[in-house]
Amino acid sequence: MQRTTFESSFFRIEPVAEGVCAAIVTDEALALGNAGIVSLGSETLIFDTFLTPRAAQDLRAAAEHLTHQPIGWVVNSHWHGDHVLGNQVFAPPATIISTPKTRQLIAKGVTGQIETAQQQLPGQIRTIREQAESESDPVKRQAMLQHAAGLEGQLEVLQTLELTLPQLTFDSQLDLHGSQRTATLLTYGEGHTESDAFLWLPDEGIVFAGDLVVIEGHPWMGHGNPDHWTGILDRMASLGVRAVVPGHGPVGSVEAIQPVQRYLRDVEQLVRDAVQAGKSKAEVQALKIPAAYEKLAGTEYFGRSVSALYDRLLPKTEP
Repeated sequence: MQRTTFESSFFRIEPVAEGVCAAIVTDEALALGNAGIVSLGSETLIFDTFLTPRAAQDLRAAAEHLTHQPIGWVVNSHWHGDHVLGNQVFAPPATIISTPKTRQLIAKGVTGQIETAQQQLPGQIRTIREQAESESDPVKRQAMLQHAAGLEGQLEVLQTLELTLPQLTFDSQLDLHGSQRTATLLTYGEGHTESDAFLWLPDEGIVFAGDLVVIEGHPWMGHGNPDHWTGILDRMASLGVRAVVPGHGPVGSVEAIQPVQRYLRDVEQLVRDAVQAGKSKAEVQALKIPAAYEKLAGTEYFGRSVSALYDRLLPKTEP
Protein backbone atom coordinates (compact mmCIF):
# COMPACT_ATOMS: atom_id res chain seq x y z
CA MET A 1 0.00 0.00 0.00
CA GLN A 2 1.51 3.30 -1.04
CA ARG A 3 1.63 6.12 1.46
CA THR A 4 -0.80 8.33 -0.39
CA THR A 5 -3.92 10.18 0.63
CA PHE A 6 -7.52 9.91 -0.47
CA GLU A 7 -10.12 12.61 -0.03
CA SER A 8 -13.76 11.82 0.72
CA SER A 9 -16.60 13.79 2.23
CA PHE A 10 -17.75 10.63 4.03
CA PHE A 11 -14.62 9.52 5.89
CA ARG A 12 -10.96 10.17 6.51
CA ILE A 13 -8.27 7.59 5.93
CA GLU A 14 -6.13 6.82 8.97
CA PRO A 15 -3.12 4.49 8.46
CA VAL A 16 -2.85 1.97 11.29
CA ALA A 17 0.05 -0.10 9.92
CA GLU A 18 1.72 -0.66 6.57
CA GLY A 19 -1.07 -1.88 4.31
CA VAL A 20 -3.77 -1.36 6.96
CA CYS A 21 -6.06 1.68 7.05
CA ALA A 22 -9.13 2.68 9.02
CA ALA A 23 -11.86 4.66 7.27
CA ILE A 24 -13.14 6.87 10.08
CA VAL A 25 -16.55 8.37 9.43
CA THR A 26 -16.97 12.12 9.03
CA ASP A 27 -20.49 12.06 7.51
CA GLU A 28 -22.81 10.26 9.92
CA ALA A 29 -25.90 10.73 7.75
CA LEU A 30 -24.59 8.69 4.83
CA ALA A 31 -21.75 6.60 6.30
CA LEU A 32 -22.25 6.40 10.12
CA GLY A 33 -20.14 3.32 10.99
CA ASN A 34 -16.37 3.05 10.47
CA ALA A 35 -14.84 0.72 7.88
CA GLY A 36 -11.41 -0.73 7.11
CA ILE A 37 -9.05 -1.41 4.21
CA VAL A 38 -6.50 -4.21 4.57
CA SER A 39 -4.00 -5.27 1.93
CA LEU A 40 -3.42 -9.03 2.04
CA GLY A 41 -0.73 -8.86 -0.63
CA SER A 42 -2.32 -9.64 -3.99
CA GLU A 43 -5.85 -8.60 -3.03
CA THR A 44 -7.63 -6.31 -0.60
CA LEU A 45 -10.05 -6.98 2.25
CA ILE A 46 -12.77 -4.47 3.14
CA PHE A 47 -14.18 -4.50 6.67
CA ASP A 48 -17.78 -3.21 6.75
CA THR A 49 -19.34 -1.12 4.00
CA PHE A 50 -21.01 1.97 5.52
CA LEU A 51 -24.65 3.00 5.59
CA THR A 52 -25.09 3.80 1.90
CA PRO A 53 -23.75 2.76 -1.50
CA ARG A 54 -22.79 6.39 -2.07
CA ALA A 55 -20.28 6.28 0.79
CA ALA A 56 -19.23 2.73 -0.15
CA GLN A 57 -18.33 3.90 -3.65
CA ASP A 58 -15.76 6.23 -2.10
CA LEU A 59 -14.54 3.38 0.11
CA ARG A 60 -14.00 1.20 -2.95
CA ALA A 61 -12.21 4.03 -4.75
CA ALA A 62 -10.01 4.62 -1.72
CA ALA A 63 -9.06 0.94 -1.51
CA GLU A 64 -8.20 0.78 -5.21
CA HIS A 65 -6.23 4.03 -4.98
CA LEU A 66 -4.27 2.97 -1.91
CA THR A 67 -3.53 -0.69 -2.68
CA HIS A 68 -3.71 -0.97 -6.49
CA GLN A 69 -5.14 -4.45 -5.88
CA PRO A 70 -8.51 -6.05 -6.62
CA ILE A 71 -10.95 -6.24 -3.73
CA GLY A 72 -11.31 -9.94 -3.03
CA TRP A 73 -13.08 -10.04 0.35
CA VAL A 74 -15.66 -7.96 2.20
CA VAL A 75 -16.53 -8.63 5.85
CA ASN A 76 -19.83 -7.70 7.51
CA SER A 77 -19.17 -7.51 11.26
CA HIS A 78 -22.87 -7.59 12.14
CA TRP A 79 -26.26 -6.94 10.60
CA HIS A 80 -26.88 -3.24 11.31
CA GLY A 81 -27.42 -1.13 8.22
CA ASP A 82 -24.50 1.23 8.80
CA HIS A 83 -22.15 -1.73 8.34
CA VAL A 84 -23.79 -3.59 5.43
CA LEU A 85 -25.82 -1.31 3.16
CA GLY A 86 -22.83 -0.54 0.96
CA ASN A 87 -22.44 -4.24 0.07
CA GLN A 88 -23.83 -3.85 -3.45
CA VAL A 89 -20.82 -1.73 -4.44
CA PHE A 90 -18.42 -4.65 -3.94
CA ALA A 91 -20.16 -7.88 -4.92
CA PRO A 92 -19.62 -9.26 -7.40
CA PRO A 93 -16.68 -9.79 -7.90
CA ALA A 94 -15.72 -9.61 -4.20
CA THR A 95 -16.97 -12.30 -1.81
CA ILE A 96 -18.90 -10.99 1.19
CA ILE A 97 -18.38 -12.87 4.47
CA SER A 98 -20.35 -12.97 7.72
CA THR A 99 -21.55 -15.40 10.35
CA PRO A 100 -24.62 -17.48 9.39
CA LYS A 101 -26.76 -15.63 11.94
CA THR A 102 -25.66 -12.24 10.66
CA ARG A 103 -26.63 -13.28 7.13
CA GLN A 104 -30.08 -14.27 8.38
CA LEU A 105 -30.46 -11.00 10.26
CA ILE A 106 -29.42 -8.91 7.26
CA ALA A 107 -32.02 -10.69 5.12
CA LYS A 108 -34.78 -10.19 7.69
CA GLY A 109 -33.87 -7.24 9.89
CA VAL A 110 -32.37 -4.86 7.34
CA THR A 111 -35.30 -5.39 4.98
CA GLY A 112 -37.59 -4.31 7.80
CA GLN A 113 -35.41 -1.31 8.58
CA ILE A 114 -35.50 -0.19 4.95
CA GLU A 115 -39.28 -0.46 4.77
CA THR A 116 -39.66 1.45 8.05
CA ALA A 117 -37.28 4.19 6.91
CA GLN A 118 -39.12 4.63 3.63
CA GLN A 119 -42.35 5.09 5.57
CA GLN A 120 -41.04 7.33 8.35
CA LEU A 121 -38.32 9.53 6.80
CA PRO A 122 -40.63 11.86 4.82
CA GLY A 123 -42.56 12.77 7.98
CA GLN A 124 -39.38 13.18 10.04
CA ILE A 125 -37.86 15.47 7.43
CA ARG A 126 -41.00 17.57 7.26
CA THR A 127 -41.17 17.91 11.06
CA ILE A 128 -37.51 18.92 11.39
CA ARG A 129 -37.82 21.55 8.67
CA GLU A 130 -40.96 22.98 10.30
CA GLN A 131 -39.16 23.15 13.66
CA ALA A 132 -36.20 24.86 11.99
CA GLU A 133 -38.42 27.59 10.59
CA SER A 134 -39.55 28.57 14.08
CA GLU A 135 -36.11 28.21 15.74
CA SER A 136 -34.68 31.61 16.71
CA ASP A 137 -31.17 30.37 17.50
CA PRO A 138 -29.27 30.42 14.16
CA VAL A 139 -26.82 27.72 15.28
CA LYS A 140 -29.60 25.33 16.28
CA ARG A 141 -31.54 26.17 13.12
CA GLN A 142 -28.53 25.37 10.95
CA ALA A 143 -27.99 22.09 12.79
CA MET A 144 -31.64 21.16 12.19
CA LEU A 145 -31.38 21.96 8.49
CA GLN A 146 -28.21 19.89 8.20
CA HIS A 147 -29.96 17.00 9.93
CA ALA A 148 -32.89 17.28 7.52
CA ALA A 149 -30.54 17.36 4.55
CA GLY A 150 -28.83 14.22 5.79
CA LEU A 151 -32.16 12.41 6.11
CA GLU A 152 -33.09 13.56 2.61
CA GLY A 153 -29.85 12.03 1.39
CA GLN A 154 -30.76 8.74 3.08
CA LEU A 155 -34.21 8.78 1.49
CA GLU A 156 -32.69 9.37 -1.93
CA VAL A 157 -30.28 6.47 -1.47
CA LEU A 158 -33.11 4.11 -0.54
CA GLN A 159 -34.53 4.47 -4.03
CA THR A 160 -31.54 2.69 -5.59
CA LEU A 161 -30.58 0.38 -2.74
CA GLU A 162 -30.14 -3.32 -3.56
CA LEU A 163 -29.82 -5.46 -0.45
CA THR A 164 -26.78 -7.68 -1.02
CA LEU A 165 -26.29 -10.67 1.27
CA PRO A 166 -23.04 -12.39 2.25
CA GLN A 167 -22.11 -15.34 0.03
CA LEU A 168 -19.75 -17.04 2.50
CA THR A 169 -20.37 -17.73 6.19
CA PHE A 170 -18.20 -19.07 9.02
CA ASP A 171 -19.05 -20.41 12.47
CA SER A 172 -16.09 -19.56 14.71
CA GLN A 173 -12.90 -18.71 12.83
CA LEU A 174 -11.85 -18.12 9.23
CA ASP A 175 -8.26 -17.44 8.18
CA LEU A 176 -7.63 -15.55 4.94
CA HIS A 177 -4.03 -16.10 3.87
CA GLY A 178 -2.43 -13.55 1.57
CA SER A 179 1.11 -13.15 0.31
CA GLN A 180 1.63 -10.20 2.69
CA ARG A 181 -0.39 -11.14 5.78
CA THR A 182 -3.01 -13.41 7.26
CA ALA A 183 -6.31 -11.91 8.36
CA THR A 184 -8.34 -13.88 10.90
CA LEU A 185 -12.08 -13.51 11.30
CA LEU A 186 -13.39 -14.47 14.73
CA THR A 187 -16.79 -14.64 16.35
CA TYR A 188 -17.53 -15.37 19.99
CA GLY A 189 -21.29 -15.21 19.56
CA GLU A 190 -23.86 -12.78 20.92
CA GLY A 191 -22.65 -9.40 22.14
CA HIS A 192 -23.55 -6.09 20.56
CA THR A 193 -26.03 -8.02 18.40
CA GLU A 194 -27.18 -11.62 18.22
CA SER A 195 -23.94 -12.39 16.34
CA ASP A 196 -20.78 -10.29 16.02
CA ALA A 197 -17.58 -10.93 14.10
CA PHE A 198 -14.32 -9.03 14.24
CA LEU A 199 -11.12 -8.95 12.22
CA TRP A 200 -7.83 -9.84 13.89
CA LEU A 201 -4.43 -9.13 12.36
CA PRO A 202 -2.14 -11.16 14.63
CA ASP A 203 1.21 -9.99 13.26
CA GLU A 204 0.34 -6.34 13.85
CA GLY A 205 -1.86 -6.76 16.92
CA ILE A 206 -4.69 -4.84 15.24
CA VAL A 207 -8.36 -5.59 15.72
CA PHE A 208 -11.22 -4.20 13.64
CA ALA A 209 -13.85 -4.58 16.32
CA GLY A 210 -17.07 -3.45 14.67
CA ASP A 211 -19.53 -2.17 17.25
CA LEU A 212 -18.17 -4.44 19.96
CA VAL A 213 -16.00 -1.41 20.71
CA VAL A 214 -17.20 2.19 20.55
CA ILE A 215 -14.75 4.93 21.50
CA GLU A 216 -15.89 8.32 22.83
CA GLY A 217 -19.52 7.39 22.23
CA HIS A 218 -22.52 5.58 23.70
CA PRO A 219 -22.75 1.93 22.57
CA TRP A 220 -26.16 0.67 21.44
CA MET A 221 -27.25 -2.10 23.81
CA GLY A 222 -30.67 -3.03 22.47
CA HIS A 223 -30.01 -6.03 20.21
CA GLY A 224 -27.48 -8.21 22.00
CA ASN A 225 -26.51 -9.40 25.45
CA PRO A 226 -24.39 -7.07 27.64
CA ASP A 227 -23.23 -9.92 29.89
CA HIS A 228 -21.89 -11.93 26.95
CA TRP A 229 -20.56 -8.74 25.39
CA THR A 230 -18.23 -8.00 28.30
CA GLY A 231 -16.93 -11.56 28.11
CA ILE A 232 -16.27 -11.23 24.38
CA LEU A 233 -14.23 -8.13 25.09
CA ASP A 234 -12.17 -10.03 27.69
CA ARG A 235 -11.36 -12.67 25.08
CA MET A 236 -10.57 -10.02 22.48
CA ALA A 237 -8.16 -8.18 24.79
CA SER A 238 -6.41 -11.43 25.68
CA LEU A 239 -5.32 -11.87 22.04
CA GLY A 240 -2.59 -9.29 22.56
CA VAL A 241 -4.32 -6.30 21.00
CA ARG A 242 -2.21 -3.20 20.42
CA ALA A 243 -4.56 -1.11 18.25
CA VAL A 244 -8.37 -1.07 18.04
CA VAL A 245 -10.41 0.23 15.13
CA PRO A 246 -13.87 0.72 16.66
CA GLY A 247 -17.23 0.66 14.94
CA HIS A 248 -17.67 4.29 15.95
CA GLY A 249 -15.09 6.81 17.10
CA PRO A 250 -11.35 7.25 16.61
CA VAL A 251 -8.70 4.53 16.49
CA GLY A 252 -7.53 3.57 19.98
CA SER A 253 -5.36 1.15 21.90
CA VAL A 254 -6.26 -1.90 23.96
CA GLU A 255 -7.04 0.52 26.80
CA ALA A 256 -10.22 1.45 24.89
CA ILE A 257 -11.79 -1.92 25.70
CA GLN A 258 -12.23 -1.63 29.47
CA PRO A 259 -14.27 1.62 29.32
CA VAL A 260 -16.79 -0.15 27.09
CA GLN A 261 -17.07 -3.00 29.57
CA ARG A 262 -17.52 -0.54 32.42
CA TYR A 263 -20.23 1.33 30.51
CA LEU A 264 -22.13 -1.90 29.76
CA ARG A 265 -22.07 -2.97 33.40
CA ASP A 266 -23.00 0.47 34.74
CA VAL A 267 -25.95 1.05 32.40
CA GLU A 268 -27.32 -2.46 32.83
CA GLN A 269 -27.10 -2.09 36.62
CA LEU A 270 -28.81 1.31 36.41
CA VAL A 271 -31.77 -0.26 34.63
CA ARG A 272 -31.75 -3.33 36.85
CA ASP A 273 -32.00 -1.10 39.95
CA ALA A 274 -34.86 0.83 38.36
CA VAL A 275 -36.77 -2.38 37.58
CA GLN A 276 -36.26 -3.68 41.12
CA ALA A 277 -37.51 -0.33 42.46
CA GLY A 278 -40.73 -0.77 40.47
CA LYS A 279 -40.14 2.15 38.12
CA SER A 280 -42.21 2.37 34.96
CA LYS A 281 -40.79 2.27 31.47
CA ALA A 282 -41.46 6.00 31.11
CA GLU A 283 -39.48 6.67 34.28
CA VAL A 284 -36.60 4.53 33.02
CA GLN A 285 -36.61 6.35 29.68
CA ALA A 286 -36.33 9.60 31.62
CA LEU A 287 -33.24 8.48 33.53
CA LYS A 288 -30.35 10.91 33.32
CA ILE A 289 -27.11 9.86 31.71
CA PRO A 290 -24.60 9.08 34.50
CA ALA A 291 -22.08 11.88 34.98
CA ALA A 292 -19.20 9.67 33.83
CA TYR A 293 -20.82 9.35 30.40
CA GLU A 294 -22.39 12.78 29.88
CA LYS A 295 -19.76 13.91 27.38
CA LEU A 296 -19.91 10.85 25.14
CA ALA A 297 -21.23 11.29 21.60
CA GLY A 298 -24.52 9.74 20.52
CA THR A 299 -26.58 10.58 23.60
CA GLU A 300 -29.74 9.37 21.83
CA TYR A 301 -28.44 5.79 22.13
CA PHE A 302 -28.56 5.97 25.93
CA GLY A 303 -32.32 6.48 26.00
CA ARG A 304 -32.89 3.77 23.41
CA SER A 305 -30.62 1.36 25.25
CA VAL A 306 -32.20 1.78 28.68
CA SER A 307 -35.64 1.34 27.11
CA ALA A 308 -34.60 -1.92 25.44
CA LEU A 309 -32.86 -3.15 28.59
CA TYR A 310 -36.00 -2.41 30.60
CA ASP A 311 -38.02 -4.66 28.31
CA ARG A 312 -35.42 -7.43 28.62
CA LEU A 313 -35.02 -7.19 32.39
CA LEU A 314 -38.67 -6.70 33.33
CA PRO A 315 -39.95 -9.91 34.92
CA LYS A 316 -42.32 -11.69 32.58
CA THR A 317 -45.75 -12.44 34.02
CA GLU A 318 -47.59 -15.63 33.19
CA PRO A 319 -50.80 -15.14 31.13
